[in-house]
Amino acid sequence: MTSVTTVSATMMTSLDPSGDTTAGDPSGDPAPTEPADSTENGGTSDTSDGSTEPPAPGAPVFLSLQANVSKITAGESVIFTAVLTDPDGVEDIVGGTLSDTTGTIGYGPFVAAGEDGTYSITLSWDAVHQAEAIEFEGMDMVRVFRAEFYDQAANKVSRDVNLALTCAEGSACDGVCTDLMTNGAHCGACGSACEGGCEGGGCAPKWSECVSFVEEFDTCEQICNTAAESCVKDGCEGGTARGWPVILDCKETQPTIPFSEPCDTIQPWGGDRQVIQCCCTDTK
Repeated sequence: MTSVTTVSATMMTSLDPSGDTTAGDPSGDPAPTEPADSTENGGTSDTSDGSTEPPAPGAPVFLSLQANVSKITAGESVIFTAVLTDPDGVEDIVGGTLSDTTGTIGYGPFVAAGEDGTYSITLSWDAVHQAEAIEFEGMDMVRVFRAEFYDQAANKVSRDVNLALTCAEGSACDGVCTDLMTNGAHCGACGSACEGGCEGGGCAPKWSECVSFVEEFDTCEQICNTAAESCVKDGCEGGTARGWPVILDCKETQPTIPFSEPCDTIQPWGGDRQVIQCCCTDTK
């Protein structure tokens, strides 16, 4: 610090046209140093305030805003706690609310929690989903919450806090933790349903529409091809095809034993095979 002071004094002397080495102070004492701005020293300025404009003079002041956990999953809850003071005393604080950053989705009011100026609100996973649907695929969702407090003069102050929403299964569809690799209602993506089930994030093979001998198909490969799919040997309940004596039994899916056979087997179209279904891929 000594070297900085010496350089500053030398510069001041060289700029004084009178040649007076006291730099304008006839007593010879060095010029007084202006106090540093408190914001430059990381003092009272709070740059983490989530509001879009500075708090009004006399508004409440955040001391802290915290969540008791960094993430929650289905069935869990989070407690947000805010600690504030006010230039006119904490009794001047009317209360506060928790919302999204736009202020259009409200989660409810903060309530007094013990010490003066301390407020909290508890939110469950279900309450968060009810206010704004929880849906994410393959990674956690980070949601930003905004706490906003008011005083009796309608001055307000706000601050944001983040919370991660997570699922051990890796994804959530309509608020429910979901494994997109195995869930038939959400296979590979939320809302992507598969009639035959889900395998590795893709639809498992499924039975075709009911086909009778009058439609003049010879093989299951031909039947699946008409639906722009491929026949899967022994891919449905261990079989390639299954048959019934009448069309109604097929449409009602009456119990029957699937046939294990190659996809290019010529169908006999008789007996219990007057109507058949074939095992086909489900790529749609």
